[in-house]
Parts: sequence; structure tokens; C-alpha cells
Amino acid sequence: MGWVLVSDATCSDTLAPSHLHETNNRAGAACEAAEKAKANRYRGLGSEYEFVPFGVETLGPWGSSARRLFKQKG
Repeated sequence: MGWVLVSDATCSDTLAPSHLHETNNRAGAACEAAEKAKANRYRGLGSEYEFVPFGVETLGPWGSSARRLFKQKG
């Protein structure tokens, strides 16, 4: 049997006032924060699933989990 992927995607606005301070200092900060929040939300998911919090930003950066998924499975 293959693997069961559960993913929750978020596209964060890079220029949103709530993200601007962090994204000004580090590209990808908003999508990394979104991925962490999603991972916390789904932490109780059983081990029979592979959960990938998929975060991207409107100006292009991808979160580390999103990049890793495409490198592994893409």
C-alpha cells in the first residue's frame, strides 16, 4: 500500500501588515509561520497519515515543508 497524504495549504500575503516586519527581514517568514500553525493544528493526526503543512507566499517563497514535499514526491 502507498502512503496517505494529508495536506493543508495556506497562501500568506507577503505584504500584509501582520507579516511585513518578518518578511522584510527574512524571505519566507510568513509561510514558515503558517506551516508551523498548521502542524500544531494537526499534531493529533494518527501515524497512518503523512501530514504536510503546505505554505507559500504571494510573492513567491515556499515554506520548507512545501519544498521538501516536491523534492521527495515530485
